[in-house]
Amino acid sequence: ATKEKPTVAPVKAKPKKKVEFDENQIYAQVADALTKFFHAYNGLKNYSKEQEEIALTATGEEGQDIAIRLVIANLQMEKLNDEMREYMVYHVPPEMKDLYSRVNKMVGHIANQQALARKAELDKKRKAAWLKRQRQEEIRDKTIAIALTALMIGWVWIMMMIVRSSSLLSSS
Repeated sequence: ATKEKPTVAPVKAKPKKKVEFDENQIYAQVADALTKFFHAYNGLKNYSKEQEEIALTATGEEGQDIAIRLVIANLQMEKLNDEMREYMVYHVPPEMKDLYSRVNKMVGHIANQQALARKAELDKKRKAAWLKRQRQEEIRDKTIAIALTALMIGWVWIMMMIVRSSSLLSSS
């Protein structure tokens, strides 16, 4: 009686689960992070602009308070920039390449376009205000000319009446 060795079925190696990344989900997360960043950053930037405008008419202590708030807002903007840069470097997959640089470049481009549009709008408003002043000055000038003409006509008419009455008096 020979012992048969039990046949052991070869164990199929479990395929290692490949960690899959949902590229769309990653893009969505990065886009969400960038959106939140720019909303916060723009909020701080707008706050700084408002404070700078207020500072133009501020006096003494109020000016000092504004200076403190501006410095803190600038520090917060720097911190946000650092955090975003770190996030983009360490949490964004390499497939997205230099996304932070690209986004910054696009934001800069958009900001330039907005600045040009604001400048064009400001120029348009200034030109409209200038034209309005020109029309007002023209109306004023014409009114003065009409008034002076009426005065001159009145003066000439009165002089003619005086001459006529004096010639009537001298002929009688």
